[in-house]
Amino acid sequence: MTPSRLTTEHVREEYRRQSDQIRDYEYARWLRTRRDWEDYRMMYAFLDAELEDAPLTEVLEVGPGPGTWTRLLLGKAPDAHCVLVDVSETMLAQAMVRLGRRHQLTYVAQDFLETDIQGRSFLLSARALEYVPDKLAFVARARQALRPGGQGLVITKNPGFFGRALGRRIGRSNPLLHTEQIDARSLTALLTEAGFVDVQTRPVVIRLPYRLRLHGLGRLLWCGLRRTGLNAFTTLFCEAYAVRFAAPDPRR
Repeated sequence: MTPSRLTTEHVREEYRRQSDQIRDYEYARWLRTRRDWEDYRMMYAFLDAELEDAPLTEVLEVGPGPGTWTRLLLGKAPDAHCVLVDVSETMLAQAMVRLGRRHQLTYVAQDFLETDIQGRSFLLSARALEYVPDKLAFVARARQALRPGGQGLVITKNPGFFGRALGRRIGRSNPLLHTEQIDARSLTALLTEAGFVDVQTRPVVIRLPYRLRLHGLGRLLWCGLRRTGLNAFTTLFCEAYAVRFAAPDPRR
């Protein structure tokens, strides 16, 4: 029986089901259609720039899935010690195939909220927070996981994106897996209340109406908006946004 609200067990079972049907989740998610490919290009370019100055020594990645963005991270910092935590053991199995069992990689098939990981210099969570039912607990656990001065970067779906807002307006129901998205203002408030500093939000994926097939124009719009903060205009066309933050360091 499907629960009325999203649960961690539902997420685990859903990705187990998808893995049984889709042997190459990375391709199915990011490369199968032109829109997926454009989303991938924007995600890649954004992360490529963001990770350039990130403290990538002791990294925690929450929700790595098949290792799509882990590969980019390791390209930036080949010697980084990375702990990859995912609630889905089947997704981690795909990550192991792509990344291998390198000595500096630790795979943890567990709910992030139940881990006791600490002392990390950098936390990355790309496109996973929307599947965590308890956002307050996620932020609290991130606070415990990061060492003083450590940094975090979370990329997640934007519930204010026009496509989703329109769907809600006309009464279209979302699959349970996509019902726990959080807007940038609320996430920023949670991070600030938890004591994080230097909290900044930016658009990551910009989309125009897909049926118009304005992929080139959408990418030009993204190039112009990628360095801006979120506002009423960017939020409307922003399919996914990023929040970057830091754990306070009392020594500074």
